[in-house]
Amino acid sequence: MARKLILDTSSIMSFVKYYCFNNQNEKKIYDKLETFILSRIKNEEIIIIDKVLKELRNPESKKLKDKMKSFGYSTQYLLDKIEPLFETNLVQIRLKYLDEWELESQRGLYSDKYADLYLIAVCEEFKKQDHQVILISEESLSNDHKLVEKLPTICNRRDIEYRNLPYMIFTVYKNELSFDLEIKKY
Repeated sequence: MARKLILDTSSIMSFVKYYCFNNQNEKKIYDKLETFILSRIKNEEIIIIDKVLKELRNPESKKLKDKMKSFGYSTQYLLDKIEPLFETNLVQIRLKYLDEWELESQRGLYSDKYADLYLIAVCEEFKKQDHQVILISEESLSNDHKLVEKLPTICNRRDIEYRNLPYMIFTVYKNELSFDLEIKKY
């Protein structure tokens, strides 16, 4: 069974933030790690969906986004799956605070702009194709007042494995990557 790791926007931003270093030697390490990740994206073991690429707007992730752009996985064919996902994953308590116009506006954002429901739809599509699927995201369960439930909750309910970036780097790829830690004496 082939493995598919589906990366969320938060994990890509965390990768750039936490694994990119300033000093020259550490920059080499980051470049090697980035090259490794890009090779896994190229061979379609790691999937970056088009909606995630659109969400990457911060300057720190621009270089990596540009390198991943040509490997973006199109989700256009999944549009008909988003409405049912939206309806079944609404946070019901928040609905009483919205009028019909606001609800339609949010529905449009989840259909056109936000990646979350597309990530779930892609995971389910790969599961149907008998792949081992892991959604990689840094999203927590903390309340952020979204209208749709958080990714960990949706994944749990829909039986999608949900992990974070360190799990991917240090567990999934533990046999392919090696890191040395040196403690300098002061």
